[in-house]
Amino acid sequence: GAFDTKLAYVSVTKDNKDELTYKLQISDSDGFNQQTVVRSAKPILSPSWSPDQNQLAYISLKNGQAEAFIIKPYEKSTPIKLPKLDGIASEPSWHPNGQSILLTLSSDFNQDIYSIKLKNKKLSRLTSHPSNDTEANYSPDGKSIVFSSNRNGKKQIYIKNLNNDVIYSVPVVSPHLSDPVFSPDGGKLAFTYEESGSSRIALYD
Repeated sequence: GAFDTKLAYVSVTKDNKDELTYKLQISDSDGFNQQTVVRSAKPILSPSWSPDQNQLAYISLKNGQAEAFIIKPYEKSTPIKLPKLDGIASEPSWHPNGQSILLTLSSDFNQDIYSIKLKNKKLSRLTSHPSNDTEANYSPDGKSIVFSSNRNGKKQIYIKNLNNDVIYSVPVVSPHLSDPVFSPDGGKLAFTYEESGSSRIALYD
């Protein structure tokens, strides 16, 4: 329900020396009870709640390169850094059971989708393609992932069945599709698309 919903977002402030401070913050759904979870002089990106709302995954550039971290916002705890390859990490997304996370990781300037089991920090590669695969999210039953990729020359949406490794494209006509997520019942996709030079949000059955 709305009153049990929490927001996670990043705010940016500038001091009188024009130096920026990035804050990972949480609040109630109405914006009240605001709390700062992480504060940094470097950018913070893509906060993502765990299914039980007790953990946050996010991206930080505090070490000079985009890395993924997990923090428990209601405890005094140190952020845990997730494994990465030789490039950047981006776009964390939780498995419905909260036991693993999807990440886009890059190696040799190529981006693919990986799953990380949180118990043992084991990496599993879910896509392998010379094009960039990004923005992955699990289906509500955890049996599929949806992601965006430019593997056909323009950014489109693909779904991978994790049981049989079959990947198929979502037949939506647009020069650019991104940010796909499943609806809670798994029957629809929400995503961003371009039409006549404008960005729009769509639902696909």
